[in-house]
Amino acid sequence: MYTLEATNKTPNIQLDETNCIIRFVGRSIHEDPKGFYSNLFEKCRSVLETNPTEFKIVFELAYFNSSSAIVFRDLIRMFNASSATVSVDWCYEDDDDEMRGSGEEFNHLFDDIQFDFVVIS
Repeated sequence: MYTLEATNKTPNIQLDETNCIIRFVGRSIHEDPKGFYSNLFEKCRSVLETNPTEFKIVFELAYFNSSSAIVFRDLIRMFNASSATVSVDWCYEDDDDEMRGSGEEFNHLFDDIQFDFVVIS
């Protein structure tokens, strides 16, 4: 298990290589998200080299900036280009229409990926 603890600018990240699940929880407003997430991309590439049949990405974010959105898009794209069946759980608070809308935008970008929208309390 690869884990990065949350800070006030970065989410908690858990990459479970065995069960092929990656989870982002918190906020992602790092000034250099490409640099911050570069090590995670390397870990994910290593997982994909094992040719998993399925992979789940869980987003449980309170907020992310546009630079982080690009990194998340690239991450989803990398998994989608693999042979794995990719699914996304997009978690948002019931009254957070903006976060739900962000998930819907990703869903439209990747209409061949199963997106499940999960309301959290």
